[in-house]
Amino acid sequence: MTPLVRTLRAAAPPSPDTAAAGAAPVCPPPEPPGIEARDLAVSYREVVALEDVTLRVEPGDLCGLVGMNGAGKSTLFKALMGVVAPSRGEIRFLGVPAERARSRALVGYVPQRDEVDAAFPLSVADVVMTGRYGYQNLLRTPRPADREAVAAALDRVGLADLAHRQIGALSGGQRKRVFVARALAQEARVLLLDEPFAGVDRDSEATIIAVLHDLSDQGVTMLIAEHDLNTLPRICSEAILLNRTVLLHADVQTVLRPENLALAFGIDTARAEEVVR
Repeated sequence: MTPLVRTLRAAAPPSPDTAAAGAAPVCPPPEPPGIEARDLAVSYREVVALEDVTLRVEPGDLCGLVGMNGAGKSTLFKALMGVVAPSRGEIRFLGVPAERARSRALVGYVPQRDEVDAAFPLSVADVVMTGRYGYQNLLRTPRPADREAVAAALDRVGLADLAHRQIGALSGGQRKRVFVARALAQEARVLLLDEPFAGVDRDSEATIIAVLHDLSDQGVTMLIAEHDLNTLPRICSEAILLNRTVLLHADVQTVLRPENLALAFGIDTARAEEVVR
C-alpha cells in the first residue's frame, strides 16, 4: 500500500459496517421556532395591553390568533413588528433577535387595513415592489431579480393581469391579495397576517388560503389573527387564545371548544356553542 493510499484511507470517514457498534448517532441541532415570545408585556401609559405573553410557533406552522376586541391581538402584532416597544420580554424569529430579523427582511406583514392611500397614483406592481426594498440600494432601484420576484408574486395571487392597474381601482379582496403578494415578493420566512380575510370576496379568500397552505408546505411560519371562528379550521391547524395573555395554545378543535371560548370571550358556554355552530 502506497503512502498516498494509506493517507486517503486514514482520512476517509468510517463506513456504517466499520463504525463502532456503540457509537451514538450525530443528530442535527433542533430547528429554532419561527416565532418565539417570552414574558412579553406591553402597556399604554397606565393601561396594560399584554402581560406575561409566552408563545412558540414552529417553522411551517399555520397558527391562528383568536380573542375578543381589546384582547391585545393588534398590540401583539405591533410588538412583533417593532411598532410598539415591549416594557418587558423578548421576541425572536427563527432564533434571531426580532430587530435583526426584521432588518434582514425575514418577517413580512399583511395588514388588516390598507397602508396606502387609494387615491395616490401607485400601481399594483409599485405596491408589491415595496416588499423588495430590503434587497435594493438606497435609491430603491429595482434590479431584474426584483422585477421577477414581483411578477411571480402577482401571478401567484392571480393578479398578474392587473400589475399596472392603479391600486385604488381594485376591490377590497384584490387589494388584500396585493398585500399578500408584497409579502411573497419579500421572500419572508415568517408572516404575520392581521385578519387577512376581513371584507374579501370568496375568490380572494380561496386564493389567499391556497397560497398560505403552499407557504406552510415550504416551511414559512405564519401567525394569523382571525375573527371568523367558523373559517379558522379551514386555514389553521393550531390556534392561540388570547386575552391580554395566552390562555391556551393548542390544536384548533381544542381551542374552539365552547368552554374555552367562554373563558376567552367572557360569555357562557351555551352562547359559545352558538358562536361556533
